[in-house]
Amino acid sequence: MCENSLYEIAKKWDLGKYIRMSKGEELTGGRERVSILADCVEAIIAAIYIDAGFEKAKGFVLTNFKDTIEKAIKNKIILDYKTKLQEVMQKNGDVDIQYDLMKYEGPPHRRKFYTQVSVNNKVLGNGTGYSKKESEQSAAKKALKGLEKNNG
Repeated sequence: MCENSLYEIAKKWDLGKYIRMSKGEELTGGRERVSILADCVEAIIAAIYIDAGFEKAKGFVLTNFKDTIEKAIKNKIILDYKTKLQEVMQKNGDVDIQYDLMKYEGPPHRRKFYTQVSVNNKVLGNGTGYSKKESEQSAAKKALKGLEKNNG
């Protein structure tokens, strides 16, 4: 399964608040970190498989990932929002896509970044994340959603 799909399920379940982790990991945003939450969902699936067998694990996945599976069948899963935004915007020729770090806050071990994405100097989206990369992906995702709303 795709890390983002696993992460979305973890967020839906609010899994972060149930994870036992070190104080240091917690202070650095571990309860919201994509990789940790995705790994925990994988571990739950593995535990079901080990405890109850393949059919139960399969049933669990089919039930909990129904929306994700349907999106995958329709080829509507985006793994990299920045690349997708670039593809959409450059359909009609070259454009200037700019990601600007607007601010960051918090201590070094728990920094939150705020990014805005502009196309030809027009702001299309703002995003946040616990890394610059994550905040840029968030901004691109919001830009794509805005474009979809305006064109759909």
